[in-house]
Amino acid sequence: MKSEIEKYLEDGIKEFDAENYDAALNNFTKVVEIEPENADAIFYIAEIKAEKEEYDEAIKFYDKAISLDPADTDSYLGRADAKYFKDDFKGAINDYDKVIELEPDYAEAYSNRGDVKSELEDFKGALEDYDKAIYINPDDPFFYISRAETKAEMENFSDALKDINTAIEIVEPIIEEDDEYLDSLAWIYNRRGETKYAMKDYEGAKADWEKALELGSEEADENLKTLV
Repeated sequence: MKSEIEKYLEDGIKEFDAENYDAALNNFTKVVEIEPENADAIFYIAEIKAEKEEYDEAIKFYDKAISLDPADTDSYLGRADAKYFKDDFKGAINDYDKVIELEPDYAEAYSNRGDVKSELEDFKGALEDYDKAIYINPDDPFFYISRAETKAEMENFSDALKDINTAIEIVEPIIEEDDEYLDSLAWIYNRRGETKYAMKDYEGAKADWEKALELGSEEADENLKTLV
């Protein structure tokens, strides 16, 4: 028979995965009331606070989770993301560095650190991190998109376009089996249209924005109006 704590944790994780964050929080709070230093529950409370964009609270709970398990890479990653959204870029990089120190093949940590470096206009450092993330996991389309964004910032639109094309090649077959990435594909087509527009390929931009609009992108609808 499951213990009371196990049941609350299991129910909380189910609600969290279903994005029912209030119900999930209620379950994890009950765990902490019974066992104040339950690292799993504290981590999930931090995740919920981050999902709700309550970043100061999220950081407090990540701090607690890390104090209970100093080798918990997911807590360092979550805290880094929260710091990033608070524009604490130095703090975010320090936490991403710690994740990589603990788990050198954590692709998401490299990609997220690349995002921070790009924000700081350290484009060379950002590209190195995206390259590493892609080397570790070449099947994640969002790593290519992030690298494309940085290349576009550097006005290297032709290479940015190559990365966006790769992302589309990865996502489109997935859509045929599972429409979970449908919104992402719409966004990617819209972004490719913007890249082509920057390259003065207006017909190509129009075609991509029309495809993005067909997939549900409101932003693409606004972009199409610039061609009228």
